[in-house]
Amino acid sequence: MPVKTKSTTQSGADNSRTLTKSRFNIGHECPTKLYYNDRPKEYGNDANDDAFLKNLAQGGFQVGALAKLYFPGGHDIVTLDKDTAIAETIHHLQRENVTIYEAAFRFENLFIRADIVKKVGNILFLYEVKAKSYHKDRSNFRQIRKPECLDTNWKPYLYDVAFQHYVIRSAFPQFKVEPYLYLANKGAVATVDGLNQRFLLATQGDRSRVNYDTRLSKKELGEEILIAVSVASEVEAIQLGKPNGDSAPDWPEQYTFAEWVSFLSTNYQKDQQVAPKISAECRDCQFRVDKGKYPGKQSGFEECWSKALALNSGAFEKRIPIFEIWKVGAPKLLADGVYFIDQLNEEDLKPKGKPKKEPKAGLTESDRKVLQWDRTLTEKNEAYFDKEGFLQETVGYQYPLHFIDFETVTVAIPFNKGMAPYEQTAFQFSHHLLHKSGKIEHKGQWINTEKGKFPNFEFVRQLKRQLETDKGSIFRYHIHENTVLNQIRTQLKAATIAEAPDKAELMAWIETIAKPTGDSVDKWEPSRPMVDLFDLVVRFFWHPRMGGSNSIKAVLPAMLEFSKPLQEKYSKPIYGGKGEIPSLNLPETTWVKMQDGKPTDPYKMLPKVFENWDRDHLDRLFSDDDLADGGAAMMAYAKMQFTEMSDAERTAITNALLRYCELDTLAMVMLWEGWTKA
Repeated sequence: MPVKTKSTTQSGADNSRTLTKSRFNIGHECPTKLYYNDRPKEYGNDANDDAFLKNLAQGGFQVGALAKLYFPGGHDIVTLDKDTAIAETIHHLQRENVTIYEAAFRFENLFIRADIVKKVGNILFLYEVKAKSYHKDRSNFRQIRKPECLDTNWKPYLYDVAFQHYVIRSAFPQFKVEPYLYLANKGAVATVDGLNQRFLLATQGDRSRVNYDTRLSKKELGEEILIAVSVASEVEAIQLGKPNGDSAPDWPEQYTFAEWVSFLSTNYQKDQQVAPKISAECRDCQFRVDKGKYPGKQSGFEECWSKALALNSGAFEKRIPIFEIWKVGAPKLLADGVYFIDQLNEEDLKPKGKPKKEPKAGLTESDRKVLQWDRTLTEKNEAYFDKEGFLQETVGYQYPLHFIDFETVTVAIPFNKGMAPYEQTAFQFSHHLLHKSGKIEHKGQWINTEKGKFPNFEFVRQLKRQLETDKGSIFRYHIHENTVLNQIRTQLKAATIAEAPDKAELMAWIETIAKPTGDSVDKWEPSRPMVDLFDLVVRFFWHPRMGGSNSIKAVLPAMLEFSKPLQEKYSKPIYGGKGEIPSLNLPETTWVKMQDGKPTDPYKMLPKVFENWDRDHLDRLFSDDDLADGGAAMMAYAKMQFTEMSDAERTAITNALLRYCELDTLAMVMLWEGWTKA
């Protein structure tokens, strides 16, 4: 019996203005974005839409390719023409049982390409493949305390499936549609070596693809590392308008889900700009751009807020949104009509109730917010440094001082047998040494560039050799290095003697410098715990150039502006080559160059790892604050692992990685110098 659809070839439909799932996701976040997103020549856009780089960062194409191999014998619809793709999909659906990759469905002005659809009789099993991890014992699509509400972190994925489910069910009401998320299984481990090397990323014109052997056998793939998880109840909750239980849905209350989809579709088809609505999500809007970086283009964020708040032309530029304040409680403030820092008062920034634990010396979190607010509001362009508090805090530190920085990557498809998806891989570190005399050395570094090699145990061996020569204090920036060492310790604990004959020695050494994390099964007290420079920044130092950021990329140029001794020292070519401060990677370099009376950002001096994308753009591909500063390095390493390249290109990327990591540890040295010479 021929398969019938209610509306697969809408008469007169404009194929170029259909609401696809990516457009639905943008519109659901903020309907106004649909208008800006279609006008790249008019509006600056900080979103990194390079598909190749996105897949280096997130592994989506590779996971998608692996998923197809777990559903063998399917029909791949590769055409980009919508009508042809729909016709091919309908043709395959005539069969009683069939699997289709990239199946195409259209209902009215809605169009989707489904990753995998498996038809069994009158049931369509819809699998949305995501390069996101899931553990059956630890992951939950629902809130723990409010199981009637969907978990915020999972909502984007669940809405994606709900939209696809709605389109398919509307187009083919005679079928029952069973929705699933197909995810990286954190409860599974690879049972073969080099699995990810079988899926290599490549570019073809302006499109990305994965090169892999479609004939790979189950034996070659090993045990499955992806898991299908039913989201039927979650999709039903969304489509019934109950994603938050009996509270308001995540769209205007006057609409049902179907009406909300229709609203987005109609406005997109007519190319109408939806009236903006201010929310906490505006903070991370891709159209909130520095117009200086996008000459001739507008800021969609500025336009939205000006319209929503009925601001006169130019009035917005004179005011600063509350998002600029570090860790500001935006949702409540916005709900109370507080949009700009000149509307804030000190009480807005203070915590409610008693502190959970005794605060450390220096600024508390609320003190820090108040300080930034006051000095920004009063235009008191003056840094804050609590030198007395800093000196008291650091009185017990021991020279020589070691400054270390790690670069790591987590990938959905493991490098090696025995590894779970998204298990930490540490591929590089840099190490600077500061002597009591003031002498600075780029003491050492290590990097793994070998394809498919598991580097973690050798990483720790090399780090141990460099740090165990004395008892000097060791500095890291934020929690990443401590977290990584904990994870490698866990890997060592599970390793066989053949895999790591020195496992006991390495684990014992890790315990001397790393503190156990909250989820550690074992507990210990390090005898030489690493010092967190980030913590010292937050409690003792602030500069207007930092704004609300404590990223080392923001703190370094601020410190150079704050410290006249640093300006004087590093305005000379003393660093690099075989100069006063020798470098393992950099030629003779002058780090302080003045522009409009202020030092330029040293991070801007390094060559780009990827053409057309600077480090800030690459780092923005990662939403996790702990990973964001290393986003560019992660992608550079992933490119070496997942693509074919010449020896010359591999050498160029390796050198770029070494320079980036070296500057991170040099930046840490400069922070210390700036404080001690103040």
